Amino acid sequence: MNKYVNVKRINITLDKELAEDLELFTKELNQKKSKIIENALIFYFDSIDTKIAEKRLKQLEDKEILTIPAADVYNKLGI
Repeated sequence: MNKYVNVKRINITLDKELAEDLELFTKELNQKKSKIIENALIFYFDSIDTKIAEKRLKQLEDKEILTIPAADVYNKLGI
């Protein structure tokens, strides 16, 4: 049975210093490079998600974008 059922293999190119740091962390933490990169991306995406949410909140506060009341959506959908 293949344990890599829900994964996608990708190739990346890293700055030499970053690649060396990754190598050091793999040895220090006894983890695979892919796991360290996966965890780093999860952390980074969470950070980006927060920035996007803050940006959208500011747009709402500045009335650059508007929300649609739930009742209007439900009416339009006939719910």
